[in-house]
Amino acid sequence: MELNSNEIVDFKNGKKAVFAKFIEVYKDRIYNNVIRFVCNQNDAEEITQRVFIKCYQECSKFRGEAKLSVWIFRIAYKESLNFLKKRNKWVFDEVISHNRRTIQAPIVFENLERQDKKN
Repeated sequence: MELNSNEIVDFKNGKKAVFAKFIEVYKDRIYNNVIRFVCNQNDAEEITQRVFIKCYQECSKFRGEAKLSVWIFRIAYKESLNFLKKRNKWVFDEVISHNRRTIQAPIVFENLERQDKKN
């Protein structure tokens, strides 16, 4: 099931009834696409919701040069990547913090070696 050309025009004009159909048509496909990226149900649901919010906010920007499905999947792809970048930045920050602790480990070993030499 897809939106017909009249519904696409109404979608671009922000008609809520058409947007409800738009969500119904694409919600499962977008969710399934997003969950492949993030591998977490809660995150995928949140991103899917963000995708539809962004589509509603920017529906007037749909130019119709490509299919509507291409447009929404591109938005989903970008939202998924943005989410992963933010999550990986956090993971990267945690790794840096962890590495700072491990960098100090040789100092501990040096102190132990000194104590062993004294004994």
